[in-house]
Amino acid sequence: MKEYKAMKSLSKIMNYVLPDCKEVAELSSNSLDEILPFKKRLGLKLHIIMCKFCRRNNEQLYLIRELIRKKLSSSENGSTEVNRRLSEESRQRIASLLKSNDISHS
Repeated sequence: MKEYKAMKSLSKIMNYVLPDCKEVAELSSNSLDEILPFKKRLGLKLHIIMCKFCRRNNEQLYLIRELIRKKLSSSENGSTEVNRRLSEESRQRIASLLKSNDISHS
């Protein structure tokens, strides 16, 4: 009975300290772009240790980021790749539309 009360108390403390799954999803995403404050980083790490679903989501976010980095670094210049796909006529048409939009908004 004492163990049950202790576990229940510990559970209440953990629920108070740790973020919920929705918050963890947001924190995981934010942690890719910025350094989180210590308390949020700690809560995120503890939650991820205990929750396999959030751990999986966090791993997938990092995997996506790494795949994008590899793709960007493997293509030397993204604009040349686009230029190869577009015909000269299409590039000229887009360029003239961009120029006309710049003039009308100035």
